[in-house]
Amino acid sequence: QTTLRSQSAANKVFLLEQIDSNATRLEAEANAARDWMKMTIDSENVSYVATQLDLDEWKAAMAVQRDSDFSQLNAQIDAVISKEDAFLAVRVERDWTAFNARLDAAVKSSNAALDEANSTASARHTVLVVLE
Repeated sequence: QTTLRSQSAANKVFLLEQIDSNATRLEAEANAARDWMKMTIDSENVSYVATQLDLDEWKAAMAVQRDSDFSQLNAQIDAVISKEDAFLAVRVERDWTAFNARLDAAVKSSNAALDEANSTASARHTVLVVLE
């Protein structure tokens, strides 16, 4: 019985050492896994921050480019409108000048015809007065 007890005690000590060894090994593996996860997460966070900064810079550059494009388009549109305004101003001036010239010619022609009619009427009136 003593042998069984001593063998049982030795088995118990062996099993406790085995359990302690396994627990220590598992704890070391768990700590290594935690450290690896922390490093991975830190690396991902750094990568995320860098990507976010790149994205923010890109957005700012796109806003500047958009404003520049709009400014350029507005300048081009203003140039076309200004050119068209100048063209229309010249055309309106030319058309009004031509219209006024035709109107003056028509008025002169009408006045000449009226003067001729008045002259003819006056001559007829004079002839009638003389004949009376």
